[in-house]
Amino acid sequence: MLLGTFLSTSNVTAQVRRPVKTQVELKQSYAEKIEESWFLDADWIDDYDLARQRAAEEKKFIFAYFTRTYAP
Repeated sequence: MLLGTFLSTSNVTAQVRRPVKTQVELKQSYAEKIEESWFLDADWIDDYDLARQRAAEEKKFIFAYFTRTYAP
């Protein structure tokens, strides 16, 4: 019975739809995000080609995280 309750709750959650943002709204959200201190103060590279070059020079792996929340 507990499993059945969990599954039905999951189905209800999955049916909630968020409003679709326009390209202009997505670009604005992205521009705002990359100006926040947590992004600016971080020691990471947001240029893939540069990250590949630096990883090769330092003999390190690349940890890549791709998202589309603010992707235009």
